Amino acid sequence: MSNIQMLASTWKTCTNCDLYKCRRQVVFGAGGSRASLLVLATHPGREEDLQGTPHVGEAGQRVRTLLRELHIPKSLVWLDTLLACVTPENREPQRAELDACRPRLHELINLLDPDLILAMGKLTVTELTGRRESIAELRGTFFRAQIPGRYVDYSVPVLATYHPGQFLRNPDSSEFGNERKWTEDFSRALAIAKKLKEIRKNDER
Repeated sequence: MSNIQMLASTWKTCTNCDLYKCRRQVVFGAGGSRASLLVLATHPGREEDLQGTPHVGEAGQRVRTLLRELHIPKSLVWLDTLLACVTPENREPQRAELDACRPRLHELINLLDPDLILAMGKLTVTELTGRRESIAELRGTFFRAQIPGRYVDYSVPVLATYHPGQFLRNPDSSEFGNERKWTEDFSRALAIAKKLKEIRKNDER
């Protein structure tokens, strides 16, 4: 059993906050165990809770579709969320819930050691970086996330972008530009991740 599988097994029975009362199952992330890019949203939705797989709802399918369109290998990307449990009526996560799930996320980041995190949505960006501006101001900008390590703290680059749910819920002309910007940010993050993964491979030879 890999370290990531062990982490998933440890958290699948989590009762650290009240969300365990309304979930069907913990939704752990999925992707390459040595992924260069961590794609992070806020929390699982109803479909994710039913299937036990991240990013399979409407917004998540937009992510998966873009990955297929760009012919991105699964080994390059890890898909996950700040919370591992669905929230009642898909509401925003509460502070106690975010605090309870943060150790899981930090341990995951330690195990993955990603080169870059693509943070989708204002709450995700704020939780990682502490920045509180609007997502319109934050998107397309790089920040740093301070991650507690096992021996020493370190930082990981974070690229802020929109959550696809934003323009899927509001399919009017005002959101069209946001979808285009999200696609640009995602493509940019993937290109950087591919380059950095190649550099790592060369350094390991």
